[in-house]
Amino acid sequence: MTEQKYGSGYGKRPVWQWVLIYLVIGGIVYGIIYYFAYAPKGGYTTPAGTTNNNSQQTSVPAY
Repeated sequence: MTEQKYGSGYGKRPVWQWVLIYLVIGGIVYGIIYYFAYAPKGGYTTPAGTTNNNSQQTSVPAY
């Protein structure tokens, strides 16, 4: 019989738990990279050559 030394291999956790831990950590890292590198920056953008003057287009109700 072979004795398993404490601290060798993956310890006392089953392999499926290590796979799950790696998948969760990988998903978190992927989400952080996506958020900072690939997500659109800034707020709303308008196409070039157009202006957005909504604050100056106020309507006065007719009485």
